[in-house]
Amino acid sequence: MIEQLDHEYSELIRPDNFINHFKDMQEFREWCYLGTIEDLDCARKEFEKYELYEYCSIIKSVAESIANLEF
Repeated sequence: MIEQLDHEYSELIRPDNFINHFKDMQEFREWCYLGTIEDLDCARKEFEKYELYEYCSIIKSVAESIANLEF
């Protein structure tokens, strides 16, 4: 039972599946603003593994925007 839940969770958060939960890129961008710079760096690395470079660009842009707000 736990292994099945773990597998389903892993599938859900896999970047190439996760992106399907957003209606458009703007909604994805808004979601990114919920994270910290560290969260976004980790997310970007995972998205890069799946070659989702358009999403990586958004993640990077949001991280830079958040960094600029902190100073």
